[in-house]
Amino acid sequence: MMKTKNYIKWFLFAFIGLFLVACKPTAKFEYSPTAPSAGEIVKFYATKSTVYKAKEGNAIRTYAWNFGDGTQGTGATVEHTYIKEGQYTVMLTVTDLAGQTNSTTQKIKVKQDAITINREVQVLVQTANGASIPDANVTIQGQRIKSDQNGHASFNLVLPQKYSESGGEV
Repeated sequence: MMKTKNYIKWFLFAFIGLFLVACKPTAKFEYSPTAPSAGEIVKFYATKSTVYKAKEGNAIRTYAWNFGDGTQGTGATVEHTYIKEGQYTVMLTVTDLAGQTNSTTQKIKVKQDAITINREVQVLVQTANGASIPDANVTIQGQRIKSDQNGHASFNLVLPQKYSESGGEV
């Protein structure tokens, strides 16, 4: 008789423990853009997180975010801006109305911000023999300029961070 009661107690504890684990909410999130640059706004969405017995009135009460750079946020949808490039581990913790919690993490890789260089570029318009061509029409990046009497034309260009010129790489 005593062994039967112990088995019943063990079964009840196992069932209750399994039931409580099954009742926890499920934390899930997505973010956009998926390959952000430093300084760019990243939107995080936890709207796919779920709870047990949602039809009976259970719901997620809180969404707590840790962005992996020392800052936090709250809400089902949040925005965050990473200042520096690097890899960060983002953690979302959801808590339902019954007080049950669940967390999930994802790594996000933040690229270096896109830097542009505004540079004055001079071109020399010449014939194949090397003679300067005055008053030639030159168009670069949508700018149309005539060369001067010596065949020179100057443009202000926005260039990518790395480019080559005759004087070396900038």
